[in-house]
Amino acid sequence: MLDVEILAKPTPEVFNWLSGGQWSNRFLRTFRLWFLVSRFCLPEFDWLGSLPRSFSYPQLRDRLFAPTHNPQENATVDILSGACANSDCICQQTLQELIGPFLTPTQGQWLEKVQGLTGFTATQLVNFLDSQPFLTVHRSLRNDLQLLVDLGWLEKGTGGNFRGKSTSALPVPPDNLALGLAEVPLEAAQQRDLLHVLQAIAFVQPNLEVIVEHLWQQVHQTQRPFSQQKRLFIHLDYILSDDLQEQVDEYQLTLEELWATPEGGVIQFDNWLAQEERKVQVTVYPVCLHYARRAKYLSAYGLGPSGRLEWHNYRLDRIASPHLKVLPWGSAAVPSALRHLRNTGQLPTSAEIEKALQEAWGFNFYLPKVFLILRFPATFAHWYVERSVRHETFRRLDYEAIPRYLQETITNPQEREKILRVLAQRSPEDLYYGVWVRWQDINVLMRLRDWRPNGEVIAPLIVRQKMRQEVLAEWQFYQLNA
Repeated sequence: MLDVEILAKPTPEVFNWLSGGQWSNRFLRTFRLWFLVSRFCLPEFDWLGSLPRSFSYPQLRDRLFAPTHNPQENATVDILSGACANSDCICQQTLQELIGPFLTPTQGQWLEKVQGLTGFTATQLVNFLDSQPFLTVHRSLRNDLQLLVDLGWLEKGTGGNFRGKSTSALPVPPDNLALGLAEVPLEAAQQRDLLHVLQAIAFVQPNLEVIVEHLWQQVHQTQRPFSQQKRLFIHLDYILSDDLQEQVDEYQLTLEELWATPEGGVIQFDNWLAQEERKVQVTVYPVCLHYARRAKYLSAYGLGPSGRLEWHNYRLDRIASPHLKVLPWGSAAVPSALRHLRNTGQLPTSAEIEKALQEAWGFNFYLPKVFLILRFPATFAHWYVERSVRHETFRRLDYEAIPRYLQETITNPQEREKILRVLAQRSPEDLYYGVWVRWQDINVLMRLRDWRPNGEVIAPLIVRQKMRQEVLAEWQFYQLNA
């Protein structure tokens, strides 16, 4: 059963646990979660006793905020802040004021632990301490209550209401609440291997440098003599100069700091279009980062390279601006369509991207999808295709069933007839595969090129013709003997 007293003066490890292990991504939000959970669970507050058994968000809102706090659902942060200026409303209290009483006199040690768990710099933490966690729109607080349901601290009642839970039903922290990497009881060999792995992939997440340094110090303190010779290598195609990698890391940190704020925001930057050899300014709502195709990409929605509202993946090392310009939602430079999505709670999410990536093979998830049918000689397929994972829609097709797939995925009858004529000339003893792909995604095209000459595109014709054009172009290079 939960000892609720750990909520009275929580340690950094407790906050990390309350965040579901995502403290660096939910930093200020986690403090709001702690405040609410402590008021629900600690007997000296007993908010659940003063609220109805099944309470609504407006009932909690009136319990949480001062009477000056604007109750309108569409009230912006500026409106909320202006109404409560110079009041004692919790929306005006900084993080330092909310948690200060249990930091003194060990604030330095406390913040040092926070750095180890989140990877934030000292400057970032100072900025967070000056932030106002509860100065956020009502929609965010409603989402906080839903997150408390997801994490097991509340129950969902009828009509969108919420209910408290008995102490015996509340989440219980792990026996080892010190969740920082340095405190995980790994064996000596595991520590060394983990250190080498983290060093190899630290470029993916700049904050890993802090964890690597922390773990390195522990290894040296506890395992002597310790060989510094590297034994484990991970080869990733991510080759940037130190200066360019530092610039990319700066973009990434700017984005993570923006995502850590309750409101998020819009960014503006110049982007280099490699194929067109020109720069174009884009104004977009950043959604998430990916490491893919040997580089880091930002998936964002907004006024893209075409000058229209669209999804686009921006390669970070091709951003031409020295800094990402963060635009407040009230800025005239923010597209009105984006502002409308924000005001109606319909801003795009990373979940939408994940769903699109699951639907078809290809990193450029916003491109149209087509059903690709491939043929391989049986021996080649056995060694290089059957035991590989390409995409969740990638599956083997029976030769006799291919006409049915064509009927379902090719709408043009003339195209179906041409493909069937090709298929009739191929052996049923070969192996055939089908997969949904994003047409013209470079990652898919590169894989099809790698499979040549053993892999043949049967359908659709637009992809088959693309492969034919490339093969003919290559053939021109080899017509004359060397």
